[in-house]
Amino acid sequence: MKSGRSLRLLIGLALATSACVVTPALAQSISAQTTKIIELERAGKFQEALTLAQKTLADAEKTHGPVHRDVASPDTGSAKNDPAHASLAGDDPATAMRQRDFWLLAWVLLAFYLYRLGVNTHLVAFLSDLGYQRGEAAMGFGLTIAAGIAGKLGAGAIADRIGPRPAAVGNFIVIALASALLLTPAVPLAIPLFLILHGVATAAEDVVIPLVVGRRFGALHLARIYGLLLLALVPGGILGPLVAGWFFDATGSYAVVFTAFFVCNVSAVVALAAVRAAK
Repeated sequence: MKSGRSLRLLIGLALATSACVVTPALAQSISAQTTKIIELERAGKFQEALTLAQKTLADAEKTHGPVHRDVASPDTGSAKNDPAHASLAGDDPATAMRQRDFWLLAWVLLAFYLYRLGVNTHLVAFLSDLGYQRGEAAMGFGLTIAAGIAGKLGAGAIADRIGPRPAAVGNFIVIALASALLLTPAVPLAIPLFLILHGVATAAEDVVIPLVVGRRFGALHLARIYGLLLLALVPGGILGPLVAGWFFDATGSYAVVFTAFFVCNVSAVVALAAVRAAK
């Protein structure tokens, strides 16, 4: 039955092509081939008719371009089997929110923004407490922004090469390592290395997480689903700086809150690793 439907579609396309082409000789040739295709179909020789129909279309396409790219091979039959078409399918927001992976990704974003805005807001003050001059501390923050350019440019290329989820997991491992360096500021080069890794990886997150969401839930409702997930950054963005400031005022140090941020980042790695790579 599938061969019969494909065959009739191909015959129709061949007839349409014969009516549209501007070369009379080619139109006459296609018309003759179409007649032969119909005769073969009536005789029950479907495979021979299908092969001839595809050859007729291929000959026409060489002269006048593609007639219908979804019927170029016997196995496609319709655009529904096209991988490009399939990639547009996806869960609607309500369906996505009923799945565990949605909430794992929501936690990843919440944990990340607790850390990102908590650290960024207090970074200059933290560096000043370590003995850096105010201007040097501000330059350190500028270094994270410059490193972020490399992070955004490289993240997409890496995700294309190894896949969005592995790229995202690797990126969050780097974020966790960067946050661990905040706990050892006395180690030589720990702070310069932190500034570079933090800048690269936090900027790369803006690239890889949307790719993970799109691959996991499909592209059809990506904007709405990702918009819902981004709601998690609101409490993270508000609480991160507030909690960091509160702990510093209470203890005179950022050690406790930076340890908590490190734990959050490790948990984000675990959560991302548990998310399915695709639908």
